[in-house]
Amino acid sequence: MIRFECEHCGKVLSVQDSRAGAVGTCPGCKERFRVPGERQPEASPPRPSPGQAKPPASRTSDAPGEESRSALSKKSKAESEERLEFSKSALRKSMVWLLCFQSLAFVVAIGSAVGCVVVVLKEKVSFEMILGVVFIALVAVVGFCYFLMALTNWRLFFFSTIPSSSCYGVQSDRLVRYSDADNVVEEIPFANIAKVRLVTRRSGENPEVTAKVLGIDLNDTDDSETRLDPQFHAWSQKMHHHDLVLIEDFFDMPIKTVHKVIKKRWKQWQETHGGSAEDEE
Repeated sequence: MIRFECEHCGKVLSVQDSRAGAVGTCPGCKERFRVPGERQPEASPPRPSPGQAKPPASRTSDAPGEESRSALSKKSKAESEERLEFSKSALRKSMVWLLCFQSLAFVVAIGSAVGCVVVVLKEKVSFEMILGVVFIALVAVVGFCYFLMALTNWRLFFFSTIPSSSCYGVQSDRLVRYSDADNVVEEIPFANIAKVRLVTRRSGENPEVTAKVLGIDLNDTDDSETRLDPQFHAWSQKMHHHDLVLIEDFFDMPIKTVHKVIKKRWKQWQETHGGSAEDEE
């Protein structure tokens, strides 16, 4: 503390040492004065020496949280994923065949029905006329039945997500189907798969014509972790009596290769988790 007298009125004043050399106003005479002593420069923060390291900046913890662990887990699954690409050309070809077949069946059914009416109205009643009407009516019934049978395939090509799908992804613990926009449209954990079968189907019209399909049966179609395409699921059950059916027209590879890849990953999961894989051909 610095104590001194005002040089104008003699009043005793006191100020802090840091005010030495400063100019002030006397509270008694209101005259200006200068505090005795030399003014000290303000202390600056100490600078680190050239060899001294700067203190480290504060950082957040590098330990991953729940979101980080989840992201790492997803990344690991994605890296181990094996993709089975869809064949757009084969799907379009099947769709064209379906439309042509249905159109033909519809024309035959309607044409035959109209022919029956024309024959009855134009021809006199005779045994030959009756035989002709019966034959044409049978053709109409057959055409109409084929038309109705093909309607089931509309679920697959016009209402399901199969035409807009890009591939199946076979991960370490599940089977996933992706759309063209890379969104998940179907997801089936291996824990919910009961059977995987490569089945040979014979044509009803010609038993010599055969085709192999991959049928997958589930333990619980209402499982909370299982995401199914309702239209594709209904088509699979209606046409092939399985919860999920993959046919060769879906893929750019033989259906046997698709079966081998899915079966291998599914059995690996079963062995790791103590299950028993059931596979039939």
